[in-house]
Amino acid sequence: MKRIVVIVSFLMGLCPHGVFAEVPRLDPANTYAVIVGTLTWEQRSLTTYPKKNRQDVVLSEQLLSMGVPSDKVTLLLDDQATQAAIEKAVTDAAVKAKPDSTLIIYYAGHGMLGQTGGVFACYDIRTRKTDETGWRLADLEKTIRENFRGSRVLLFADCCYSGSLSDVTQKLQPSGFQAASVTSASNQNASTGNWTFTVSLIDLLKGQPLADSNRDGWISISEAGLEIRKMMLHYESQRNGFSLHGLPGDFRLAASRPHHDAEKTDALNKQIATEPGDFVVAKQSGVWRPARVVDEKPGQFQLEFQDYSQRVRKWVGAEKVRPPDPIQLKPLPPAEPLEEQAALAKATVDGKYSQLLHQFKVESDFNQYGEFADFGRWNGESYAGHDNLPPGHWVYVYPHWYIWNQSAEPPAARKKPRAKVEPNGVGALRKEIASLDLVHQVMRRRIQAMQASMDRSQAELDKSMKQRAELQSRLDKLLGE
Repeated sequence: MKRIVVIVSFLMGLCPHGVFAEVPRLDPANTYAVIVGTLTWEQRSLTTYPKKNRQDVVLSEQLLSMGVPSDKVTLLLDDQATQAAIEKAVTDAAVKAKPDSTLIIYYAGHGMLGQTGGVFACYDIRTRKTDETGWRLADLEKTIRENFRGSRVLLFADCCYSGSLSDVTQKLQPSGFQAASVTSASNQNASTGNWTFTVSLIDLLKGQPLADSNRDGWISISEAGLEIRKMMLHYESQRNGFSLHGLPGDFRLAASRPHHDAEKTDALNKQIATEPGDFVVAKQSGVWRPARVVDEKPGQFQLEFQDYSQRVRKWVGAEKVRPPDPIQLKPLPPAEPLEEQAALAKATVDGKYSQLLHQFKVESDFNQYGEFADFGRWNGESYAGHDNLPPGHWVYVYPHWYIWNQSAEPPAARKKPRAKVEPNGVGALRKEIASLDLVHQVMRRRIQAMQASMDRSQAELDKSMKQRAELQSRLDKLLGE
């Protein structure tokens, strides 16, 4: 009994008031949320998105189902999401917030890079005046810093350059806030038009067990960041954003649903994926698509495919599943652009162009054109918020466009080497051979699996025969007595 008292006394000395420090978690009753989704815009030149099965609405419903009071959730969709309406909604939520509360901000739509940093496209934005008419993230940070009375800020966004929200969380920390951002893209790349990020976020709030990597029954903000990274990487081949500034990584977002232990699999399955949660590619309607293993049984996988706005689960035979290919990510912009004179020299394309007419900056075009692109002649007058542009020959050297007046005569066309002509039927035979090679590969895998199974059966038979011989020996000995 004395030992027990000593141990308890020691633990009480470590924990104030004799109570273990509780891991912080999201308290739905003391949470305020502003959900903004713009799929259409007043400016018709902006790309719109289908409204069917929109997931921003589903996200707001999920927060309500978790226990966030309806009067603490503001949902602004499309023409409701004007610059003034968004700023008012964020300010109202921040002012109403109680001490130790959590503020959730979510946006889906178009993200842009303005002169002052990240900008989200509200319904009434004018892209020629992005900073003046858009929802500037610098303004979001200021509104929260000056008005929010709570403790924690969780920022989520499903749009291009959404990783710029990390600038907001970083600037909020010195004011005493615990902040985190999880986004579909980084601050340097565009984002998919699918709802992959938001579907994943909703799944996390519902307690996706595959995200509970330490199996403690909770999904932490760090586990959420890792899960989103996997989703965007494998389903969309895309970088995403995640930042923590002052918020503990073990902050609990939601309770995890119970884990499901898959049925013991055979050797063929193990060659493709090791356990539920792994990513593979599977053949569907003749096309290899990325998918996630959610369950398995001998010779089959239950896979989850990402469509535009939902996840679809199907059982697929192991012969139609293979490990994923290496993911090819688009390169990020260089940390430092070329110096002005070096960039100008490169923009002449080895003297091909002369007489510079105009130069202007569009950093985001790196995602489409890379560090360099000889676009050729274009007579457009407006582009990326720049007007009254002269007609000319366009060259992109990150992060600027150069418009030239003169183009040197192109060099004499070189004769292309004549392609080797193959006899009729060669192409068809090669395709047939390649198809048979694939069939043989699958058959070899099956034979290997069967051989492994036979080896196990033979070992079990040998063991059983040995046991029988021992029993027979004992029986003979007893009968002999």
